[in-house]
Amino acid sequence: HNSTGLASQGITLSNSIPFFTTLYVTPLFEMIRRFSHQYVREFIERSPVRRLFTGSSTINSVLQRSFKNGSTMFFSYAFLDADRTRGLPADRVSIDEIQDMQHEFLQIIYETLSGSPWAIKQHAGTPKSLDNTIQALWEDSSQAEWMIKCHHGGCGHWNVPSLNWD
Repeated sequence: HNSTGLASQGITLSNSIPFFTTLYVTPLFEMIRRFSHQYVREFIERSPVRRLFTGSSTINSVLQRSFKNGSTMFFSYAFLDADRTRGLPADRVSIDEIQDMQHEFLQIIYETLSGSPWAIKQHAGTPKSLDNTIQALWEDSSQAEWMIKCHHGGCGHWNVPSLNWD
């Protein structure tokens, strides 16, 4: 579900905002190759409106995909070092399997956002222990819960998206 969500959000943002750039990062090349090929490519190729956002002038490779509106998706990996992400300008960084990334690499990867008015950071992964990057990010966060007020029919109920609530 994490990869599906990251891919669908990325394609939607890329085709909604002209010249928007997303950088996807996973720890290993095989992970990013699988993500690019099995999720992103599949969403694009199976879309009934794909001709609106891709064509003969767009890039369709494992490590880069582009769209007619000038948006681009870059795909990289950073298990042993993050240098291959340097120099890529991004509006959004999506890191999947972040629990297996080195925490000290995040600042290098986030530098790709330094020239963006958006500077969106997105993380996904599975907490396999209490001693990894996803746990460190959780501890550094506000640990707040989202609450969404229902406006349907004036209900006013506060929905809490958690197993213990709604």
